[in-house]
Formats: sequence, C-alpha cells, structure tokens
Amino acid sequence: MAEPKQGSSLSRSKIRRSKFIAKIPTLIRCQHCKEKILPHRICQFCGFYRGKEILAPKTITAKNKKAEKIKEKVEKIKKEG
Repeated sequence: MAEPKQGSSLSRSKIRRSKFIAKIPTLIRCQHCKEKILPHRICQFCGFYRGKEILAPKTITAKNKKAEKIKEKVEKIKKEG
C-alpha cells in the first residue's frame, strides 16, 4: 500500500479533523399535533404526514407509561390518606 513521503503535521491533522463535527438536526413542527419532528417524516406522535393520517398513532408511549404510573401512585396515596 502506498505511503506518504512526509507525515502530516499536527496542525494539518487538526485542520482535517475539524471538519468532522456533529450537526444539530433540523426540526419542524407537526401541523397536526405541534410536536417537533424531522422534516419529510411521518409524525411519531400523531401519525400524520402533510395533513393526512398515514398511521394510527401509538396509544401508549414511554412517556405515557411513566405518566400512568405516576397517576396510579398518586391515586393510591389519595385513597390511603
């Protein structure tokens, strides 16, 4: 395999590596539920794309499960006390 005649300087290497940066993804608001989503994708929260329902929305998400558990705990505490 071919090898360079001279090694890259530290400055040159750092300049090259500076181009490999993580970029913040572009997010837009869903027209139906107003949640932030990636553009040109079906909304994962409501299942709509460009104003039309494509998929049935997920009835229970991780956030909903946590909220339900908290509500159940609060109800138990209210019943006890």
